[in-house]
Amino acid sequence: MILFMVSCGQETEVTDPSLINGYWTIEKVVFPDGSEREYTLSPTIDYFELRDTMGFRKKVQPQLDGTYITSDDAINFDVQVSEGQYHMIYRNETESWREKLSALDSLKMILVSDGKITYHYTRFQPLLDY
Repeated sequence: MILFMVSCGQETEVTDPSLINGYWTIEKVVFPDGSEREYTLSPTIDYFELRDTMGFRKKVQPQLDGTYITSDDAINFDVQVSEGQYHMIYRNETESWREKLSALDSLKMILVSDGKITYHYTRFQPLLDY
């Protein structure tokens, strides 16, 4: 039982950043003070696309017919590796920020902001299989 509890708390090493490609649902956000906000149901999900070291993310709304409503609003990012850790560097006209890709596998992703806010994602699973 103790081994199970310890292994659940460990992060998954990021060996293939291209696993970020696709649709992700935010599960919860953990703030620096330890408080959490859980997201049980949200009308939008995040779509990530990474090619080599450049990518973008955007909010999309899944539809019952398997399509997605999306806007042209995308946030571009570059992936940089520093001391074996992957960082997503975002830039827009007014600011820049980064998130550490703390854990990533085919079903789970954890991003940590510079402000130590931790975002837990799960791979989006449509309600219906098309």
